[in-house]
Amino acid sequence: MTWDDVVHTCGHQNLFCSTDCVDQWLERTGNDRGYVMDLTTLWHFAADWYTGRLDYGYQRREPSQAADYMRKVGLSGPFWSYDRHPAHHARALAHPTEQDFERY
Repeated sequence: MTWDDVVHTCGHQNLFCSTDCVDQWLERTGNDRGYVMDLTTLWHFAADWYTGRLDYGYQRREPSQAADYMRKVGLSGPFWSYDRHPAHHARALAHPTEQDFERY
């Protein structure tokens, strides 16, 4: 699953104690392995992603700024897809539209 469906992606995130726990959960549930992020990378991503969002006059990152931020915190590869589709991927994160939520 990619960020083409932001609601699905955000709604199916889980925390596990280790990759062994991920493997056990996958075996138990029959789910496919998705992107697995370590806690340090998650911390780096979350640390400044929402900075200022509650401030009056906040302006979202431009798509290129969102992609730069993700690269800076170590997010890369097919799941993040900005390597292949930078404009769509970063736009969906920085400026979600009704299309990003139309399946729900």
